[in-house]
Amino acid sequence: MHATLIPTFALGIPGTPTSAIILGAMLIAGLTPGPELLARNPVTVYTVFLGLFFGTGLLWLLGMVTTNAWAKMISLPAPIIGISIIVLCTVGAYANRGTMFDVGVLLVFGGLGLLVRRFGYSGPTIVLGAILGPIIERNLRLSLILSNDSPVTFLTHPISLALLLAAVALMGVVVVTKRSSRAAARRAAAAAQQAGGGNSETSPDGPGAGAPDRDGGSTASEPEEEYIATATETKPQTSREGVTR
Repeated sequence: MHATLIPTFALGIPGTPTSAIILGAMLIAGLTPGPELLARNPVTVYTVFLGLFFGTGLLWLLGMVTTNAWAKMISLPAPIIGISIIVLCTVGAYANRGTMFDVGVLLVFGGLGLLVRRFGYSGPTIVLGAILGPIIERNLRLSLILSNDSPVTFLTHPISLALLLAAVALMGVVVVTKRSSRAAARRAAAAAQQAGGGNSETSPDGPGAGAPDRDGGSTASEPEEEYIATATETKPQTSREGVTR
């Protein structure tokens, strides 16, 4: 995570959802990320990095001491953990400004997060879009003003053109990869279904072997019935001969 803060501070491009949250906190505090951030606010940047280093060491010490306790907490039932998280989040949202509006915002976005997860969308992508959206719109508006409202300027400059082509290529790779993975999954499922059907047809016991009869038992073959009848008939004779002797 520390490495992703370099492009976050230098270019305003977060590499992870955590760095995107840090970028949003910087914008709320009035700090504009970019090449001039270190020159204008060097104390803030160095304080953030020193805090991250000390925080990493502190987390290591706490992890060594409290690992068993966290392991036992994870073994608790899921409803208890979920209710505890909801209570803590609600208390924290209300304690921020002391208004129920913040609690309502918490509930609305919590439900939105459930819907996003239910339908398979990416939550971190939405967070990145919400944070980077205003920055992109502001810079887009500035670029259009400088080019007299001509969007062709993004195609005439080599840097913007290279970024646009890279974005289109990345989207194409994602689409092709998803389609190929779905096609491979379908082929694997079809092959497994065919293999299962072939095994059932070529069973060594035959199609009628071991078939249950109407009374619920299994039907014996004719040689087995003859052997049982012969054994039943010869057993009393053997016992009578032994008694006579």
